[in-house]
Amino acid sequence: MFLTRLVRAARPLKRTDDVFRRVENEATIVLGQRKLFQRLVPGAMHALIFWGFLVLFPTILMAGIGAIDRD
Repeated sequence: MFLTRLVRAARPLKRTDDVFRRVENEATIVLGQRKLFQRLVPGAMHALIFWGFLVLFPTILMAGIGAIDRD
């Protein structure tokens, strides 16, 4: 209940400002996994697993579509 009131009380953010900086941050922080490498071994393992899933996702998607639609 408290969280619902808190979310409803928030003001909307203007997310259309400085699009280039937002895209750059998305690329470096999310895709580049920048913050994970503060601890080298766990960060490297997480990054490898993350990139493995990104590489395998199209194959899994195509297999799922192929299972439903054989043409």
